[in-house]
Amino acid sequence: MTAREEILQMAEEGVITQEEARRLLDALGDSASGQASDAAEEKPPACPPEGVIKGCGTQTEHPGKKIRVEVEVGGLQLLPSRDGRLYSEVKLHSMRDRLSNYNYGVQERGEETVVHMSRKLFRPWGRNESATLVVYVPRDTAVADCKVNVGGCTAEGVCVESLKLRTDTGGVQLTGVHAQDALVETSTGAINYGKGNAVARRLSLKANVGAVSARLPLNNSFHLRYRTNVGKVSNHLPASVTVHRTGAQNLVGDSGEMTYGDGGCQIEIQANTGAIRLAAD
Repeated sequence: MTAREEILQMAEEGVITQEEARRLLDALGDSASGQASDAAEEKPPACPPEGVIKGCGTQTEHPGKKIRVEVEVGGLQLLPSRDGRLYSEVKLHSMRDRLSNYNYGVQERGEETVVHMSRKLFRPWGRNESATLVVYVPRDTAVADCKVNVGGCTAEGVCVESLKLRTDTGGVQLTGVHAQDALVETSTGAINYGKGNAVARRLSLKANVGAVSARLPLNNSFHLRYRTNVGKVSNHLPASVTVHRTGAQNLVGDSGEMTYGDGGCQIEIQANTGAIRLAAD
């Protein structure tokens, strides 16, 4: 065991504090840099970014065309794969938490490749610390179906044919996602459909309790249906987007339809308890 590993282990076991561990790691790095480098000696690994402790990872050489991700407790982050392989890893965000507190792995279930993470002991009113499951999705994936029970989800730069993101407690944010169809649903949490997204055929954003913010690219035509039960629609789209029919409106809710171009992409945005904000990307 290296000196760095011993320091991290002592911090995990509570022998030293996190701040003391950082000082020891800094001192270890300074002393190593003052010595002459030896070609035969292996260079010590770099320290992980502050606030993130790497857990373990797994790589799938030939993943199925359909990928299912199941997270019971913790965050989920989807990123594009660089080499066409499915890769996943767990990142811990507290030195008090341990990878042994989680069940994590990859399974083949028929034509699906399933990546899952769950906490062995969950205390609804206690301190569960935090972990994030990071999944690197191959570009030729047909379906990426993701479900998070307790925790948020982010997708950035992912390119798949069909993307499904659902959370029970936690928000969802999409940036630079390319797909033919995208379905995003939250029970309690906001939806942020941000910059650089491109969905060709069908986009559905539904939040039961939470607001929906959507930046719509104007390089693709669309037909948009929107509805809120409690909350108003804030429209910052240009005048070229035509509100051709306004549905039932009341003091607390709003509904209607919008068309841009020939309406090629079908978009549905719904916020049962929360506002909807529309803007051009």
